Amino acid sequence: MRSTRLLLTLTAIGAAALPVAGADAASRLSLRVANKAADKAAADVVDTYTDDSDATIDSYDLSPCERDTRRRADCDVTYVFDDGTECDDTIHVRLAARGRIKVTADSDDAGDHVFDDCTEPDDTGDTGDTGDTGDTSTDEGDLGGGDISVEPLPVDDPSTIY
Repeated sequence: MRSTRLLLTLTAIGAAALPVAGADAASRLSLRVANKAADKAAADVVDTYTDDSDATIDSYDLSPCERDTRRRADCDVTYVFDDGTECDDTIHVRLAARGRIKVTADSDDAGDHVFDDCTEPDDTGDTGDTGDTGDTSTDEGDLGGGDISVEPLPVDDPSTIY
């Protein structure tokens, strides 16, 4: 009887200690899970995006998620449209109650996607059809500025002795 009481006491102590250790691990969002959820959300945007001009998204580039807090992570994504336009977005992944994953994005607007940070294909830095990227520097070559430290002086010149 005494051994049974001791066994029950030790079991109760062990049961009280284990959920605390397990609860801490279960309340932390892993980056692997966040990356997987963000990839799924970005692929869903590519598949379902429509707008007034019938533009479609050709591809997306998802950066690895970065932890914001213990239960949240942010993932940067760039969507590339069929006309070459690139739009940046941030996908937020969080661990909700009972271990459920919730995904939102900065571009979410009542079920639609509205991108604010977009780069048109013309914004590459070109100044026209010449291929000039706006570099106005010229190479003048060696102009011989008269600096003694740059131009070698004849050895026989007495002015080289200090």
